[in-house]
Amino acid sequence: MKKLFSLLLVLCMLIPSALSLAEGTDAMTSASVVDYYGTVLTPAQLVESISAYNGFFAVATVNPDNTPNIGFFIFSAAEYEGKLYLQFGLAENQTRANMENGSAVTVMYAPVPTEGAYATVGARLVCAKVTDEALVEKLMEIMPQKSDLIYEVTLIRPIG
Repeated sequence: MKKLFSLLLVLCMLIPSALSLAEGTDAMTSASVVDYYGTVLTPAQLVESISAYNGFFAVATVNPDNTPNIGFFIFSAAEYEGKLYLQFGLAENQTRANMENGSAVTVMYAPVPTEGAYATVGARLVCAKVTDEALVEKLMEIMPQKSDLIYEVTLIRPIG
C-alpha cells in the first residue's frame, strides 16, 4: 500500500511539469497581449515628436548572460520610403555592445504629457538593424547624427 501511495504521489508531482512542457508558452509572443493605453502614435507623429526631443526614450536590449538591459541615450527618427527608422547615438557602453552583437531591440517612447502626470500616449517599437550599407548611407544623409547605428521599426504598439 505504501508503494502504491508513493507511486501515486510521484505521478501527481510530475503532472504539472508535463503540462507546462506540453503548452510550449513563449514569453516573447505571449507577453503584453492586452494594452491598457490604446492610443499609439503614428510614424509621422513619432518622427515629429522624437525629432523635437520632447519625451522619454528608453531602449531595451539583452545582455550576453540573457539578463535585461535598458538605456537612455541620444536618438533621432525619420520616415523614408514609407518606413520608420531610428538612429542611435551611443557611447561605448553595454547597450551599444548588445546592439552590435545582434541583441533584440525594443524601444519605448512617450512624449512629455500635456495633461495629467502620467504618459498615456506613445509607442513601443520593435526594431531591426539596417544592414544594407547603401540604405544606411542614405539615411545618414537625412538624419542629424553621425552614427551609423540605424534601425528600422518593424512593429509599433501602444506603450502599455
